[in-house]
This record gives sequence, C-alpha cells and structure tokens, in this order.
Amino acid sequence: MKITPDNWTYSVYTLDDLTAQITLGASPNSDQDVQLSYHVTVLKGAPDAQAYEIKEVFQASFTQLEQALETINNKYGDWDFIDRLNSDGLSDSSGCGSCAAH
Repeated sequence: MKITPDNWTYSVYTLDDLTAQITLGASPNSDQDVQLSYHVTVLKGAPDAQAYEIKEVFQASFTQLEQALETINNKYGDWDFIDRLNSDGLSDSSGCGSCAAH
C-alpha cells in the first residue's frame, strides 16, 4: 500500500516511534487570496504520547499534492503503512467513524 490522492488525509507511514504524514497548510498571498500547501512531516513520539512529547524531526512544503505524495512515498514508502480509518487502533469504537455527525 502507499499514500495516494484518495487516502492522504488519514494514512501514514510509521517506523518505531516515527510517523510520516502529509498535512495541509495555507498562507495568504499577494492577491488577498489563500495559497494551499502540502507538508510532508515526520514526527517522533510514541502513539500514546501527549502533544508536548511529540517532536517534529523533518518537514518539507509543496504547492502541489502530487509533489508531496511523490516525496513521502519515495522517502518513507518502505516503512509500515497505516490506514487510520481501517486500522485496529481506530476501528468502530473510536476515530472518524464513531463521530455522532456520521
């Protein structure tokens, strides 16, 4: 499995206590519009760590999702692939599928 345009918002690569993921960012541009960006980010911290215990160890920014996908799959594609919507850690009792809005 790999991270694709269809699953990038909920899929990650993991290795020990490292997690590689794509996040979405935005910043204003000169036209008073918003420029979206895609960030390949590697975080270090145990899965059950508190936010203050998690450290960012790498980040690269891209203007196109395809660039971010190519980078994350080439650099981290040999790590364990985790689909957070369908993994044991986020099954029917927790995660997006358990939200009352669904």
